[in-house]
Amino acid sequence: MKAYEFYDEKISGVVADAETPDETVRALVNILNYVYNSYHVGEYLIREAESDFRMQIFEILNDRGVDLTKIDRIRAAVVNAFFDTDVKDEYVDKWEDIVVAFATDGDAIDDYLSIYLSIVDDGIDRIGDASAELTNAFDTRNIDSDVVPRLRNLDEAKAFLDYAHDLVDYYQDITTTELAAEDLELASHREQCREILVRLNNQQMDQWRPFVLALYYHTNPESERDAAQFHRVLETIEKLNLRRLLISERPSIFREVFIEAVEEFNLAPTADATPDSVYEASREYLITEMRSSTPTLFGDRFVDTVVQTQSWSTGTARLLFGKIAQDHFDDSSRAVERDLNMGNIHLEHVLPQTPVSDPEDPTWLREFFKLDSEPDIEIASEIERYIELVQRSDLDEEEERLKDNISEFITQGFIDDIGNFLLLRDTDNIGASNRPLAEKMTQYYSEIDGFASIYPNRYFTAEYGNVDRDSLDKLREQHDGGDVSNVDADVVAYSTPSGPTRLCRIDESSSSWIFCRRLGSIRLRTSSGLNPTKMRYATNSREDGPRV
Repeated sequence: MKAYEFYDEKISGVVADAETPDETVRALVNILNYVYNSYHVGEYLIREAESDFRMQIFEILNDRGVDLTKIDRIRAAVVNAFFDTDVKDEYVDKWEDIVVAFATDGDAIDDYLSIYLSIVDDGIDRIGDASAELTNAFDTRNIDSDVVPRLRNLDEAKAFLDYAHDLVDYYQDITTTELAAEDLELASHREQCREILVRLNNQQMDQWRPFVLALYYHTNPESERDAAQFHRVLETIEKLNLRRLLISERPSIFREVFIEAVEEFNLAPTADATPDSVYEASREYLITEMRSSTPTLFGDRFVDTVVQTQSWSTGTARLLFGKIAQDHFDDSSRAVERDLNMGNIHLEHVLPQTPVSDPEDPTWLREFFKLDSEPDIEIASEIERYIELVQRSDLDEEEERLKDNISEFITQGFIDDIGNFLLLRDTDNIGASNRPLAEKMTQYYSEIDGFASIYPNRYFTAEYGNVDRDSLDKLREQHDGGDVSNVDADVVAYSTPSGPTRLCRIDESSSSWIFCRRLGSIRLRTSSGLNPTKMRYATNSREDGPRV
C-alpha cells in the first residue's frame, strides 16, 4: 500500500506539471513504456503437473518476489491441493471461512490452527511446536519433519479441512471473552461454564485450550449429564491454574499435560463418540499427572507457600477472593448470584496504598504503630525514620534510597498483605475511597447483606466474623452523629484453613485502619493503650475460614 501511494503521488505530480493535454498524454505514455521495458510481468498457469511440482514452482517464484506470510503460504497450499478437483471451490471457500472468522488476523489464525494441529497430530507435544510445523502439516510431502503432511491425497486433505472448518465455532466459544452463555453448545450449566472460560482466558495461560476444545467438540449438546460433567472438568482446570497463580509458577508447567490428555483419551475430532467415563477419567488424569510433575500445587507444601506469600498482586488477590466468593455462591444454590457481577467488583485496600498522603499529617502510621504511646514494636523506629524522611524536602541520594526501602517494606508487609483486602462493588468502592477506617466501616456496612454476600468479606463483620458488635454499633452511632473522633480499641481475630491465625486491630483513632497480619511475621507485644483482655483468638476451622 505504501508503494502504491508513493507511485500514485509521483505520477500525479508528473500529470500536474503538464501544461497542455498533449503533454499529459505524452508523460503518461513515457511512464507506461518505462514500466513495460523495466519490468517483466507474467501470469503462469500450470495445468499438466503433479500438485507437488506446482507447489515447488510457486515457492521458487515467490522466493524472488514479495515475502509471503505463513498464512499466505498455507492458503497457496490449500488452493494447490484442490486445484484440479471438482471440490476446489468448496474447500477454498472453507479455508476463506476460517480466515474471515478471525477477521483476517494472521496471528489469531495461527493460534487457532496451532491448537487444531496439536489435537489431530500425535507428533505435537506443545502448542509452540504446532505453530512451527503448520506449513509442514499443510503440505503434500514430508521434508525434515515428523508431522504428517495432510494434503498428500484428496480424501485426507478434505477431512483435514473439514474438521478445521467445523472446529472454528467451538474454538471461538471457548476463547471469546464476550461470550454469551446461550451461545455455548451445552444442554445445561451454560452460565457456570461461561464464567470459568472467561476467567481462564484472562489468566494468560492457553495450554488448556487443545484439551477443552477437543472435549467440548465431543460433548453432546442435548445431554444435561454431559454438560454437568464438562463443567466439572472446567472447574478442575481452573482450580489447577489458580493454584499455579497462587504460588507464582510459570504456565509452562502445563506445557504438555493437556495435549497428552487429548491423546490419552483419543479426543481428536476423527475419533468415535467418547464414552461417558471420559470426563471423570480425564479429571483424575490431570490431577494425577500434575501431582506427579508439580507436587508444590498440592498438600501442605501448597498451603505453606500460599500463607507465607508476601506482597500479593492485586490481580492474584482479586482472583483468589473472587473464586472463594463464587464457590460459596455455588454451595448456596447460587441464590445470590444475581447480586454478584465480578466485572463490577473491585479489590479494596483497607490500609491505604499510599502510606503517607499528607506529609504534615501521617496519621495512620502514627496511630497504627502507637508511635505517640511509647510503642513496644521493633519496627517503630523505622516508621518514625520514614515519617521524618517523608516530611523533608532536602534528602540526599542515600536518604532517598532509605525512604524508598522503608516504603517498600511497608507496602510488602502491610499494604499488600492478603489480610488487607476486601471485595467491593462499584458504588461501595467509589464511596469508601481512601477515607479513615471510622468512615470506611460505615460505608462497608451501608448494605450489610450485599457486603457480606461476598464471602471473603465476612471476617470483617459482626454478623459472620469476629468484629465486636458493641464497638461497631458505637462507631455507627458516632458516624451518624458526625463524631468519629474516639472509637474504642478492639482486637479481632480470624483464621484460614490450615493456616496461621491472623490478627485484625481496630484502633481508637478516627484515622486508623484495620490491619490483618500473619502471626510470627513481626513480634507484637502488648503496648500502652492496647487492652490485652480484649484479645480473642479464633481457632483454625475449615468451616469458619474462607476456602481456597
